[in-house]
This record gives sequence, structure tokens and C-alpha cells, in this order.
Amino acid sequence: MSRTRFSSRCLLGAGLSASPALFACENGASAESVQEMLHTELSASPLDSKADGSGPADLKYQGLEPSAALEEANSEQGFIPISSILVEIICFCLAFMSIRHFMKSTRPKGPPRPIKQMCEVSESPKSAATPLQAWRNHRQQGPVHGQDLLKHASRVFSWDPRTFVQEFVTHLEDAGQPAQVREDLHLLLDIPSKCGRPDITTALAQAARDRLGLEVEAVRLHHCMLSAYASSGQEAKVEDMLDQERAQSNNGKVAVRSLAVVARGYLKNGKAQAAFRKLAEMKGSGHEVPPRAVSELFEVAAKTGDVKDILQSLLGKIPVPSDAFGIILEYCFLTEDFDMASSAEKLAKDQGTTLPQEGFESMLKLWVKKEGGKALAVFEAIQEAGFHPCEGLCRYLIARCADSQNLHLAEHVATYLRSRDEMSFSCYKTLMKAYAYAGQYDKACDLYAEIKLKGWEPDAVMYGSLIKFAAKAGRVELSHELADKFDGKCIKNYMWLIRSAGQEGDVNRAIATFRKLQEGQPELVDVMAYNVTLDACVINKEMERALELLKEMHSTHSMNLVTYNTMIKGHCIIGNLANAQRALCDMEVAGIAPDAASFSCLLSGASKAMNFQETLNILDEMDKRRIPLDSYVTSIMMQLSRKLPNKREAMQALAILDRPDVRIFEDEVVFNTVLDACIFRRDLNRLSRAVDGYPDSKIKASIRTYGLLIKALSQQ
Repeated sequence: MSRTRFSSRCLLGAGLSASPALFACENGASAESVQEMLHTELSASPLDSKADGSGPADLKYQGLEPSAALEEANSEQGFIPISSILVEIICFCLAFMSIRHFMKSTRPKGPPRPIKQMCEVSESPKSAATPLQAWRNHRQQGPVHGQDLLKHASRVFSWDPRTFVQEFVTHLEDAGQPAQVREDLHLLLDIPSKCGRPDITTALAQAARDRLGLEVEAVRLHHCMLSAYASSGQEAKVEDMLDQERAQSNNGKVAVRSLAVVARGYLKNGKAQAAFRKLAEMKGSGHEVPPRAVSELFEVAAKTGDVKDILQSLLGKIPVPSDAFGIILEYCFLTEDFDMASSAEKLAKDQGTTLPQEGFESMLKLWVKKEGGKALAVFEAIQEAGFHPCEGLCRYLIARCADSQNLHLAEHVATYLRSRDEMSFSCYKTLMKAYAYAGQYDKACDLYAEIKLKGWEPDAVMYGSLIKFAAKAGRVELSHELADKFDGKCIKNYMWLIRSAGQEGDVNRAIATFRKLQEGQPELVDVMAYNVTLDACVINKEMERALELLKEMHSTHSMNLVTYNTMIKGHCIIGNLANAQRALCDMEVAGIAPDAASFSCLLSGASKAMNFQETLNILDEMDKRRIPLDSYVTSIMMQLSRKLPNKREAMQALAILDRPDVRIFEDEVVFNTVLDACIFRRDLNRLSRAVDGYPDSKIKASIRTYGLLIKALSQQ
């Protein structure tokens, strides 16, 4: 059956987009009612027309009379057969299915798309449950006893202790057999007692008595209360209960279990000293102290800082187990306590206890910080004990050897790694660093050949270091080999190559390297690069090329203190003291104040010229400017005192040793020159002063130093 509909298209075409007739038509009103409403609207007064063209007056403007619109609207009404509607639906479905099939066949196959969540899904009860809810859910599945009960009860207690007693006493009521109930009650009593809650422990025992008619054994409840008071740190309460136990016992002693429970509670509360007293009382009563209890005692003592006191108190009373020595020695390493480490090692030897691997490793990491052979002895001992230091520990030891300059140990560890084929690239880098710290640049360079034999390619950092070491060691061939392999983006590598060329006397190569830097990386060229190249020229007496480079530098960069000092040094090297003093004046004109190095260069030039009066003038100028005499000045004056033919002038040069600002114990070189000059001039007073001050100095004596000291003592 078809339904009569009035055409809304006609109303829209007539401009009645907001008319009641349109709304009625859209809502399925009858043709008669829509026609009546339309007639009313079209016959309305022209004064009601709207400015947007929705009234009857606008219909005339569009060339459509109201009556014509009405006739057109009437002509649209009629009956729509249902077959037409069905045909349209079938066509739409066929078209939709065809399009879907086409899209599905052309879409690339892949993982299935996740189903979209159309609404929020609440979390499952299992994932959202609190410990109490989880316990109740688990309980509904069947009886809960033993470890399952202990696990859930502990979680509920940690979550909300207030619900603990009520919840689990209710559970005990349904637990079944009395024996099972008693066993479960004992498990539950341990939870609040070990957590330091004597109030809940008492409440649980009382609830079991009142609701279950179950009386907790007096001894068990006594131990639970001791544990609760000890775990909460209530020493007075613990002592009261122990005094009561002594009074009630036949022998006037406390049971070993009571002491063990109290010691464990104190350890949980972090009271190492109180726990030790109970363990000592246990030992004094003739009972063996569990090794694990001693280890736990030192674990707590390490946190509270009482390790040394506990160790001293244990001596001769309670044996220290192997695990505890590991804890003690790790504490010694962290606190750098060498004395306690020695005491612990001696105690282990006296007890006949083998140190654990962790103890040996802690001793190694501790003693490697100090000079001497102790670390090497420990390294041998750890292997004799059947342990093998790993590559990471060995690399750590080599790195620490760099700080202490203990090359003997570093080489020994490296030999051990090579024997086990565990010498990694990182270990080579670390050993190279240790050699460099000790000034053994030749040995550092030798490692490069070993690395190449393994087929490894050094990284940019190692290439840069090798360039530096080769320059300092004077390894010309290695410098040339590395020149084509280094990272060209690092200016330090260029500077070391320039220095190396200057030390070799190859000024052409030094300047060529500088030009290569200018051409390849012009943005890296700075004052330092110019200064290094200038220095390569002046130390080889190529002052003309240095002046040309200086002139070039003026156009792009400003001269700094190092630039002027380099030029002063160059003039002094070729013996042109006048030009050196002129360069000093130019420096001051440029607004740069001379420093100790500036005057040291002038002093060196005057000394080489054997112009003693000029050296005195330079010293006077330094005093006027309040520039202290550094080690270079002292060394220059000592060398001059040996060369001067006039003894009076030579002794006058030695007189600078009487000045309070002269420090002869700052380094080995200065000290050696002082000893040598005083011995040569037989200045016994100053020589005695130098020898007497040596034991308190930090000078690392070389073979030459020992030889001079022996010679000096033979003259006294």
C-alpha cells in the first residue's frame, strides 16, 4: 500500500524554504492539510514578505504566480508504487556490493585491522582488583592454606592493616579442621609480628580466642611479640619480656630462639649494635650463631656505617663467614678504608676462610688506588683462589693505574688479558691512556702496531691520541703514517702534526700542514693554529718565515699573549735580545700585559748571552711588576750559576734560593738543577737545606735525582 505524499521540491522551488507547509510536508502530512496551509501562506499580505525572498511578493519577482505554484504543487501529489521503491533498493544494494568487491580485491593484503572500540570497556575485575578483592576472589575458588594464604595475607596487610584481623579471622572460621586452623593462625601471626605491629599481633590472638575458641601457645605468642617489638625498635619492651623469660626459666637464661627472633627483628629495624648484642649473648650461652645472621648483621651495618665497630666487636667472639667478608670489603672500597681492609684480610687468613670473588674484586678496586705492589699481590691471589677477573674489571684496573701511574700492574693485567685472548679494543685504549699519563709515549705508540696486527682500525679519538703521542715521543715515521689517516675535522690533530714537524726540524712540512688546514677547513683556522705554526718556525731559527706568517696573521686575526711570547722566544733563540725586548714593548703597546713566561724567555736569552747584568735587570723588572719567580726562572738561574766564570756572580745567582717565593720542591727538574748547582759551587748551606726538605716533598725521584742526593750527602 502506497502513501500519498506532497512534493517538498515544489515548495523549495517556490522559495518557501522556512514555511510551515514545508515542515508539514517533510513530516508526512496529508496533501489536503499541506494545500490548506500553503494557500494561507500564499494569500498572506505583501507586508509580511521577507527581505530574503521567501514571501509571495518574491514569487512574482521569479515569474511564478502563487496560483501557478499551487497548481504545480498539486500536480506533484499522487501514488508511488512500491515496486519502484523496491527496484531502487535493489539497484543500490547491487551497486554497493560491486564497489565493495572491487575495493577488496585491489586493497593490499596485510595484518587485520584491530576492531575499533565503540565504547569504553571497564577493566576486568582481576586487573582492577585491590589486594583485598583479589583475596576474596581467590577464596571463592576453594580452600586457601599454606603459602597461598601467606601470600594473600601479606598483600592485604601491606595494603590496609586495619582489615587484616577481621578478614582473616573470618576466613579461619571457615577453614575446616582444627589442626589446619591452628596452622593457618600461626602463619598469620608471623605477618604483623615481623612487620613490627605488636598491636595487630595481640588483636589477632585475642580474636582467635574470642571467635574461634583457639588459644595461641604461650611460647609462640611470646616469640611473636618479641619479634614485633624488636622489628619496631622498642628495645625497652624487648628487654622487659626477656627479663620475664629469664625469671621464669630454670637456668635463668633466655632461649636461643628468643635471642634469634630478637636479633632478626633488630636487623629489620636497622639496629645493628642491638642485634650484635643479642648474637653475642647467643654465642655466650654456648649456642652457634648462624652464618647468615652474621652476614645480615654486616649488611645492616654497611647501611648504618657501623661496620668497623661491629668488626672490632666480633674479633675473637663470633666467626665471620665468607659472605660477610664480601660485604665488609665492598664497604672498605666504597669508603676507601685501607686499614679496615687489611684487618679484614688478616682476620680471614687467621680464620682459614677463603674470600669470595666479590671480596677479592673489592680489594682489587681499593688497592689499585694506591701505589705499591699490594694490588698486584691481590690480583695473583684471586687467580690462585680459582677465580678469573673478567675483562670489565681488568679494564677498570688499567684505568685506575693511569691515575696512580702504576704501570707495572697495568702491564701485568694486560698480559693476563692477552693470555686469555680477552684484550679488547677498549682495553687497548685504556692501556694507551695509562702509558700517556706516565709519560711513556713510546710504549703508547707501540700499541698501534699490535692493534693493526689484530686487523682493527682505530677510531678518530685513538688516531688523534696517537698523533699527539707520536709528536711527544719523536716518532717521525709514525707521524707521517698517521698524517693521512686522521680526522681532518679536528683542529687538534692538525696542531699536533705541525708540532711534530717542528720538533723534527721540518719547517716546510709544518707550514704545508698549516696550508692544508687553510684550504680544507678554513673555518678552523684560528689564533692557536697560527701560534703553533709560528712556534715550529722559531724553534728552528726560521725567523724570516715566522715574520712572514705573522704579517699574514695581522690581516685576519689579532695577536695574543702566546703570539708575542713565541716571537720573544724566537728572537732569544737566535741571540737577538734587542729584538726580543722590542717585541715585549710592542706587546705592552697592544695592551697585553707580559707574564712570567715573557720574562722567562728574556731571562733565557740573557743567560745564553752570559749577560749577567741583564739577567739581574730582568729580575728587578719582574719584582717591580710583582711577577713571582716560577720554576723556569729558578732552573735558568741555577744553570747560569754553573756557567758563569765569575764565582761572585755565580753565588749571587744562587742567592735567589733564599727568596721566600722560590719553591724548589714543585717538580723533579727544578730540584735536580738546584742540587746540581749547589754541588758544583760547593754551597753546603743551601745544599743541606734542599736535602733536608726532600723527605717531606712530593717529588717522584728519578735515577738522576737519587744520584744527585747520594753525591750531595757525600759532601756534607
